[in-house]
Amino acid sequence: MRTLPLACVPKENIYYYATQITHRGETRFDIDTTLCDAPDNRYFDTTMPIESILLYHYKTPLNQIDPVPLVNRKLTQINLGNLNKTNAANPTVNTHPTYRNRSCFSFQYHNPEDALDGWTIQIPKLVLGRDLLFSHPYFLRAALFAERYTTDVLIDRNKKKAFHIFIAPNRKITAKDLKDRVFLQKLALILLHPELNQAFLSVYEKTIANQAHSQAYHFDMDAPVLDNIQLDMDGCMYPEKNIFRIERINSFENLKTGIEKPIIFHVVSQKKLRKIKDVFNKNEQLKKQVSEDKSKLDSEANADIDQQITQLRNKVGQILTIEDLRFSIHASRSEIAGQGGNTGRKNDSIEHGFAGGEAQDDGTLPGFTIDSGTAFVDDHHHNFFLMIKEIEKKGYKVINIHNKDFVKCGRFKGHKLKNGKNRRFYVTLILDQNHNELFYLCEIDTSDGKKNISTLMLRYNFNTNRFMNRQIEPFKIAILSQSLSWPKEFLATIHNIEPYMINHPAKDLIAVDARYYEGWAERILEKWRSVKNSSSPIT
Repeated sequence: MRTLPLACVPKENIYYYATQITHRGETRFDIDTTLCDAPDNRYFDTTMPIESILLYHYKTPLNQIDPVPLVNRKLTQINLGNLNKTNAANPTVNTHPTYRNRSCFSFQYHNPEDALDGWTIQIPKLVLGRDLLFSHPYFLRAALFAERYTTDVLIDRNKKKAFHIFIAPNRKITAKDLKDRVFLQKLALILLHPELNQAFLSVYEKTIANQAHSQAYHFDMDAPVLDNIQLDMDGCMYPEKNIFRIERINSFENLKTGIEKPIIFHVVSQKKLRKIKDVFNKNEQLKKQVSEDKSKLDSEANADIDQQITQLRNKVGQILTIEDLRFSIHASRSEIAGQGGNTGRKNDSIEHGFAGGEAQDDGTLPGFTIDSGTAFVDDHHHNFFLMIKEIEKKGYKVINIHNKDFVKCGRFKGHKLKNGKNRRFYVTLILDQNHNELFYLCEIDTSDGKKNISTLMLRYNFNTNRFMNRQIEPFKIAILSQSLSWPKEFLATIHNIEPYMINHPAKDLIAVDARYYEGWAERILEKWRSVKNSSSPIT
């Protein structure tokens, strides 16, 4: 199954976990994901863009701001660095390295004052990485591609009074991000805290090592060496085994940063950043971080980020520091808008001072609605409507459900006809003489001859009725994502709907066959009778 856009996943579905990662093309990673169709309590597996992990938390519907409650616990005096030790070095560490094919850290917790004293704490590595490091898709992609901020961010550590961080806004770091203190704090900590930085870079090192052995692999990282950390966490308890599995880390508290100087962010144009970079490259330490290959990956990644993905935010994983981190940001209005150059206004210095801790960001995705009962017009797909008239002549009733344009979504093509007009999508509901709903017919306007796509038949039932009332627009996006093909697995796996295809008759028969439309209609009705009288597999 091709990877589906995030917008195609029903918002009521519940996320359980993600496992294997695959590298798709030059700049994309996918991850195998297990979801649950909440209304039907049906589990299914699908493939999602890896950025989807920022949206989901265990047992959390897509449309829900607050995750479904798990068991909340707090752990104190945790040394995360112990997670990297082997069984041989410490038999109480990593005795449960996997859970349902998920790579995990584990350790035995000791606190006589806590009910979890003596229990094994299990942390899926992807959960730790997500909630500690990946609050924003930029960090996830930077970690996987080892961008190391060489084209986006530069650091001047040598000034006595402050750390200076130079940022050039682009598609990866937007003006919205530069107003987001969560993003800025996380960026500063990853860049300036040596242990967090090492853990961050270990993601790329592990990824490269895993890719060398297999096309599909599990997320891996080294835990940062952080002492005396407090974790506020949600997870699942297994009293019979004395195991607590963490599925969500709400906060990392008591983090000692060692960052004593103020941090000043400078928002500059790409041109200015390149000039600063030329100066910084004289520093031998920075030279070691830059390579042609990494710059190439960075450029490719920048060109292939969906707008929808850039808006994702992880809602948990607050980092609460012992010291108050002092931030300020300096930028002109043009620079913070990512435009560069002179707008004719004076440069404004925008100051945002704040202390330790992170704010929350909504980061939700827009929903989709449909308009039913739209009257058809016959200017785009005349033949299909003439065939529908033939079905009506045979005593059936027809309700026009949908007649609307495809709209552009991300990088996908096919939403426009060759003449530049938007391609249309049609849905009709066929009923018998007693007004009993029988089946839906779905049709894509292919009047430009770009593709020969069959007519799709979906049997009327509770699932398809719910689908047509809620999911037509995501359905159209799924069609575009499959290069103007019917997304069979999207229908069958995610929505539990069996699709049936009926090929169009050859168009060159229109001029010579007086029964062209009647014959087409009869073939559809024959298909319906076959579907109704059998439990035919997906065709």
